[in-house]
Amino acid sequence: MPGVWKEEAMWEAVNWGASAMLLVAAILAFLLVHTWGKSIPRWLMLVMGWTACILPCMHVVYGYVTKGLFLAGIIRLEFFDFSAWATVDFEYLILTDLLLFEPWFLIAGILFGLATLHYQSDIRGSNGLTM
Repeated sequence: MPGVWKEEAMWEAVNWGASAMLLVAAILAFLLVHTWGKSIPRWLMLVMGWTACILPCMHVVYGYVTKGLFLAGIIRLEFFDFSAWATVDFEYLILTDLLLFEPWFLIAGILFGLATLHYQSDIRGSNGLTM
């Protein structure tokens, strides 16, 4: 952790929120490659799939550009409210984000793009899904 939280309850709430979002993403990924995804309107699956591809990729580009420029001393970043933290090491936070979290966002974006392409091509002309 890049610092110490003032309240453990806030840390737990952040983790539960992230866990819920990851569960929804996992269900969407499953629906994109499984026959159950055919029961959902095609346009909705494509919108959700491409959104799940584009958003993490945009996150990566934004993260690497802004935090890279910050570490190079070119720009100053105004961070969100850190009032829930007792202490925060911003450089450690940024390095952790760039080296640990951003690559996973990139992997997620690529995999969602591939899964959405699979869904899109399968719906167009194939009789059944292959796994």
